[in-house]
Amino acid sequence: MRILIHGINYRNWFSILCALVTGSSFSHTSIIYQGTRYDTTFKRGYFDQADSLLNQPNRDVTVIEINDIDSLQLYAFINNHEQYRTRYDLKGLLLWPFKRHDPNKYYCFEATLDAIKAAGIELDIKGMPSGGKIFTALLDKGYTATRTKHKYVKVVNNGDQ
Repeated sequence: MRILIHGINYRNWFSILCALVTGSSFSHTSIIYQGTRYDTTFKRGYFDQADSLLNQPNRDVTVIEINDIDSLQLYAFINNHEQYRTRYDLKGLLLWPFKRHDPNKYYCFEATLDAIKAAGIELDIKGMPSGGKIFTALLDKGYTATRTKHKYVKVVNNGDQ
């Protein structure tokens, strides 16, 4: 499993808003499992297979490789019908500073954190999750990060190579 923590896309107002609301230099997260990228976005509206990374080839992304996972639980998480179509939590993102969210919906940081938990990894994150908090918690667990551009992240879905 790979965790992708996406830098701010300064050409996208929603990316800027996410970073500002969460106080982070990261505006989005996604995961890659068995060659397919998953996330939840405001535009799509729910957790599902993600669009191509090739749409923004020069956007910064931090990649954290996690090999010690519970594959069965992560597979179940991704393929669980209720989780798979969990709606986007716009209110949760906008009310992030007030620690308010809908527990039945996801914004990207919540979806990524739940996928990490399903993989059997507990992170010590206080309060609401953000890209910066997930990044720091994974580094504190001893994982290493590589910073790259979207065009260099290998994914097989949607024609990415």
